[in-house]
Amino acid sequence: MHLGSAGDAWFPVHDGLSVLPKAANEALVRGIAKEEGQHGVRANSVLVGVIDAGMFRELKEQGVVDAEWEDRARALVPMRRWGNQDDVGHAAVFLASEQAGYITGQQISVSGGFGV
Repeated sequence: MHLGSAGDAWFPVHDGLSVLPKAANEALVRGIAKEEGQHGVRANSVLVGVIDAGMFRELKEQGVVDAEWEDRARALVPMRRWGNQDDVGHAAVFLASEQAGYITGQQISVSGGFGV
């Protein structure tokens, strides 16, 4: 299970240096799924949007993310809220569980609908 960026599904303006390397990881996940599935190996990604934790909070404290940025970004999220660590964790646990035993090479976007 891989944690990627919701930007893989919809490229945010001026975010290339963040999203482009993560797109290579997504190709790797699909390759692992294709090549290793015969051995029972599953490979999937959770595409993470803005999560109200960690680096996002740090960037807010530094003033890199301000109210104007948040307003513009939130307008791109149909759920109109930021995610939290539990949102990401629940998706990751699902993909790692036997409930997802026949899922491989897929992405689940935990982004409140970013890019829809």
